[in-house]
Amino acid sequence: KEGKLSYRADKDAFYLHLAFEFKPEQIEPKTLMGVDRGVANICAYTVCDPNTYKPIAYGHCEGKTLLDFLKKEDEYKVTRQKNGHKYTGNRKRNFANRVIHLATNEVVLKAQQHASQVFVEDLSSLVQKNQGKKERGKRSSTGRLSALGYTLSKAQYTKFLQVLSYKLEAVGLPKPKEVNAAYT
Repeated sequence: KEGKLSYRADKDAFYLHLAFEFKPEQIEPKTLMGVDRGVANICAYTVCDPNTYKPIAYGHCEGKTLLDFLKKEDEYKVTRQKNGHKYTGNRKRNFANRVIHLATNEVVLKAQQHASQVFVEDLSSLVQKNQGKKERGKRSSTGRLSALGYTLSKAQYTKFLQVLSYKLEAVGLPKPKEVNAAYT
């Protein structure tokens, strides 16, 4: 679509920057993949035959590492703020992004291998929008986050769905469909 040639005198080198549009060949789904997002595991997935609903493949992406890191970062944040230092949250955000991308890569690879239509549980009833800003868990009558709400706000469920959507489209599969979370 466009290009730019730049020169860096400090390295005595030219760099070519190209922007292009990539349209993958569309893959017709032949199987179904259910993805359950959780706390102990970022996600668990099962690929099923659409006629018999028998499992073809399954797996999970562990989430304990992320939860442990987020807990440690929260403690670090409190310590920094008590000592009068600013806390930006960059380490927490970068680590969480890396974990989400690794998990979605695994799901997309399996979905691509089995030509799957991906279904993800709709968690909108468990996670509410807070005046159009960041997603937060539901608050109790005292205004504090419930244990589940706190975990949901840390687990980046929306980020997982957004990344999964664009990665599925990038390989030619349809966007994931959200289904009722009950009994998933």
